[in-house]
Amino acid sequence: MRLSWRLLSAGLLVYLLFMLIGFPAQKGVRFLQQQVDGLVLQAVSGTLFSGRAGQLEVKGIDLGPVSWSLRPAAMLKGRLEYRLDFAGPQIKGAGYAGIGLSGAIYGRELETALQPDPLVNHFSAIPVQTTGVVVVRAERFKLVDGFPRDLSGQIDWSDASILDPVSLKLGDVALVLNSAGDSLTGRISN
Repeated sequence: MRLSWRLLSAGLLVYLLFMLIGFPAQKGVRFLQQQVDGLVLQAVSGTLFSGRAGQLEVKGIDLGPVSWSLRPAAMLKGRLEYRLDFAGPQIKGAGYAGIGLSGAIYGRELETALQPDPLVNHFSAIPVQTTGVVVVRAERFKLVDGFPRDLSGQIDWSDASILDPVSLKLGDVALVLNSAGDSLTGRISN
């Protein structure tokens, strides 16, 4: 009796894996965009197992092209997890993102390098011209109602300078990020 349950469970897992391999990414993207506020994926091709999008935008920040591949081993832990690779002109990097059994979206081991202008201007009331390179590292985070929880990471802005509307040389700036409950804290060092 136990052997039949094991075989049934293994067969169901294999069936789900084959469904994921062939399921069109465009249909999965529609569902994901409904679940994550501010997420836009365009020019999507491939399957849920492995594919790419010509443009990824999160809350108005254009992250450029992204490709993904499913990590089947994470399914043994009850998670649907993907490796993401960013390869756009303004951002390059990689990391892991997934959905747990509770439906919580999480990320881990994320590291990206990007130009500071789009990021700074997203939060600035006036246009700002900058130089340098921003490296974002997130060891882990969970996304709950669009807010990062259990976040541990750092943002490094090397050779930071503001060129316009004022000229400021900032050097190397680091922002250490942590979250606890409903608060997100950052500690800046120069």
